[in-house]
Amino acid sequence: MTDFALTQLNLELSSVCHYSCVGCPNTYMGRPKGHMSVSLYSAILEEVGHSLERVYLWNYGEPLLNPYAMDMLELLRQYPVAGFLSTTGHTFHRDQDWLPLTALEELIVSINGLDETTYAYHQKGGTLAAVVMGLPKIGEIMAGAATRYVLQFVAHRNNLHQIPHLMKFARQFRFKQVCVKTFSVMDGLRSTFQGFVPDNPTFSRYFPQPSNAPRREDP
Repeated sequence: MTDFALTQLNLELSSVCHYSCVGCPNTYMGRPKGHMSVSLYSAILEEVGHSLERVYLWNYGEPLLNPYAMDMLELLRQYPVAGFLSTTGHTFHRDQDWLPLTALEELIVSINGLDETTYAYHQKGGTLAAVVMGLPKIGEIMAGAATRYVLQFVAHRNNLHQIPHLMKFARQFRFKQVCVKTFSVMDGLRSTFQGFVPDNPTFSRYFPQPSNAPRREDP
């Protein structure tokens, strides 16, 4: 019998999201929505935090909507575990202490359009202006931290023309790394595939087409 060692863990700080991104399971899942409590989070870290190598602090919700998210990140400093968090950045404009973000090994901000129209095509319910409003202060905090500060750009049919401008945008807001990610058709709908998956195989995980394309028709 082989001993099992838990080295990685996903903890969804919040299943709530103010976005309704196309294809995201959170947009159409019927599960209850809420925030993880600090007591549960603390108990989990107390039990396994000293043996974990990595902890991922999001799933389909927006983790920074948890009102105690900064307290929860600060707790990471007590454990030898690398914390990773992905966010839309839509809450960064709020007037609060964001320094606990530096407890993370990696902070990912997903921005999938560099103008309002392109941004809203995928990240429905959010506004680029609200995100950009908070980026300068987060960039300043991250500049002096060891945290990898990553701009993530999910490539789809309507934003490929903006990929050449990503580095300029990243430098403007002091990101340390840029990641271009391929679009995943999580809802399985053919209309989502047709509206978002690029024909260019460089930016598609569905190639060759159409053999591995989603086949479920719209309801």
